Amino acid sequence: MSKQTQAIEEYIHDPAGHFSSPKEVLEHAELDAQSKIKILEAWKQEQLQLMKASEENMPGPDPDRLKQVELALTSLEQDLH
Repeated sequence: MSKQTQAIEEYIHDPAGHFSSPKEVLEHAELDAQSKIKILEAWKQEQLQLMKASEENMPGPDPDRLKQVELALTSLEQDLH
C-alpha cells in the first residue's frame, strides 16, 4: 500500500481528526476529486451517526458541520459534471 493510499484510508477513517473543516478537504492539493468525495462521504456518515446517537440522549453532532460537509460534497459533484 502506497503512502498516499494509506493516508487516504486514515482520512476516511477519521476525517475530523485530520481536517479542521470540510473546506480543508476541498483545498487539499494532493487529493483527487474521488478521494475527497470518499472522505467527505465518510464525514457525512459520521455526522449522521452522531445525530442518531443524539436521539438516544447522547451528545449530538454540530449541525453546522453536517451542512458544511453536504455543501462541500455538492460542490465537488458539480465540478465533476
